[in-house]
Amino acid sequence: MHPILRALPLMLFSSACAAQDSSACLAQIEDVLKSPDPVTARFVMHKKLPGITKPLESRGRVLVAPGRGLIWEVTFPYASTLVFGPTKIGHTDESGSYSVADSPYAAQIIEAVANFDLAAAHRSFFVSCSVQNKTAKAVISPKNKTYADFLSEAVLEASHVLTRMSFMQPSGSVSHISFTSHEMPAAISKADDELLKSVQ
Repeated sequence: MHPILRALPLMLFSSACAAQDSSACLAQIEDVLKSPDPVTARFVMHKKLPGITKPLESRGRVLVAPGRGLIWEVTFPYASTLVFGPTKIGHTDESGSYSVADSPYAAQIIEAVANFDLAAAHRSFFVSCSVQNKTAKAVISPKNKTYADFLSEAVLEASHVLTRMSFMQPSGSVSHISFTSHEMPAAISKADDELLKSVQ
């Protein structure tokens, strides 16, 4: 028997096992991202831009409120806030003034982060996933030009919570975001509640 034919059953078995492992890995990430409870965490982001040797650092907190939206609050190196709702995005400008505008991208951002859907992800992205030391790591790259214009690849890492995200863009910029001090379920303050109401 030809050596390739002899090895074929093992190759097929290995592929099937890899597919099962990948599915279980992605299910782990989906469970984390589709939590029904509000989640808040501290973040540190390092962004490397083409032509700049030292990465830019920012720090702050993020709040994900399923069904309502997402708050991204930067506290260093300067204060700024982004709020994503079902159809609107709110943000502070250089003077600290807050304004809200309709945005066709708001729902897409919420869908990707707060309502992660495995089937939807496979429709728009090439997805691979592996687990090491109980941490699931998914690598995602776009299938179509809609996403490929601003995203080359994304990496998500999660154990029982989301711990790290990385984004590579066609421009050559790379962002790495680490999350710590998670609270789940998180208490939504009056100030956060007002921000979320503003983008409904």
